Amino acid sequence: MQNHITCPKCHHEINVEAVLSEQIEASLQVEWNRKNAEFTKREQALKDAQALIDAQVQQKVQLRETQLRSEAKTQVKNEYENRLSELLNEVNAKSQRITEMSKREAELMRQQRELNEAKASIRTEIEKGIALERTQLQAQAAEKAEQQAKLSLQEKDLLIDQLNKQMADMQRKMQQGSMQVQGEAQELALETLLRQAHASDLFEEIKKGELGADLAHTVRNPFGKLCGQILYESKRTQHFSEEWITKLKHDMQLRKADIGVIVTQALPKGVTQFELREGNIYICSLAQVRALSFALRASLIKVEDVRVVQVNYADKSRLLYDYLTSTEFAGHLQAFHATFHKMQTDLVRDKKAALRGFKQREKQLELLTDNFERIVGSLNGISGRALVEFDDFEVVDEEPALLE
Repeated sequence: MQNHITCPKCHHEINVEAVLSEQIEASLQVEWNRKNAEFTKREQALKDAQALIDAQVQQKVQLRETQLRSEAKTQVKNEYENRLSELLNEVNAKSQRITEMSKREAELMRQQRELNEAKASIRTEIEKGIALERTQLQAQAAEKAEQQAKLSLQEKDLLIDQLNKQMADMQRKMQQGSMQVQGEAQELALETLLRQAHASDLFEEIKKGELGADLAHTVRNPFGKLCGQILYESKRTQHFSEEWITKLKHDMQLRKADIGVIVTQALPKGVTQFELREGNIYICSLAQVRALSFALRASLIKVEDVRVVQVNYADKSRLLYDYLTSTEFAGHLQAFHATFHKMQTDLVRDKKAALRGFKQREKQLELLTDNFERIVGSLNGISGRALVEFDDFEVVDEEPALLE
């Protein structure tokens, strides 16, 4: 809605909005003309400065182009002649030389790209000459690198064969280690195993040079009463000897032991688990001794209980013999053996499953490491310098030592 006012003298109506609009338009037109003139002036100044900069840049580009072209030709020729001579004298160099050649080639390619970006209109003849020379040098370098790589592979194969032979010799020497040390290790393992299994019983380690096997196990019932003694003889040799039984019988007589056990790595021919000899001498492996010890210990405690009940029973030895050769005792042994066999089977199955999981993780880590190293190598190759450097990945192979 327009606003009007009336002149008090001439009574003429005046449109206020129109008057104000004309005044504002006139003022804005003046301001626009002024700013337009300034903008035109600044635009012309910028054009003049841009023309000057373009001329300077063109001059510098042409000068740099000439310098780079001359330096590139001289550098390519000199460096590759020297490089070819060095390759003939460095036949024994390995992967480091190949890496240096790759870096040098990447540097030359980077310089060539700079020349192409600086001036795309370099004369065709010069480009063809440089490209032909670069192709020839690359072919020569590739041939030398291939020869050097073959020599390096042959050296690595020879080194691997030597290391394999050394490892085989070391393994053979370790397997042929001191029998005494191996025997003492098994004795210690046997004592530790029995002490942990029967914490309430008494154990006496028989020192070297003393008569009486290797370990004396005195069985006690839940009330602390002595129920008998088991004498253990530990052997860790490649072949079983029947003389061990005679010696153990003599040691049992000296120490008045009730039962004797020979724990041996090499079982008698035809024996796979354990065997009873002479009525009260058992032969078993270290893997079976724990289960057998529970059975023997239970038998001694039961015999002692029977003896207490039948104090007037005359033939104690006969009682012990009858029980040890009874179907009940054989059933106990079979039950212990079945339980231990199941535990051993479960352990082997779990171990295989764990090993499969470890192998899968190892393959995944190898693939991840290989891809990561490829990415880093590509970045360094594109940039022409070592943007990022990392130490070689090393997988620590630590497996728990299993007691044989």
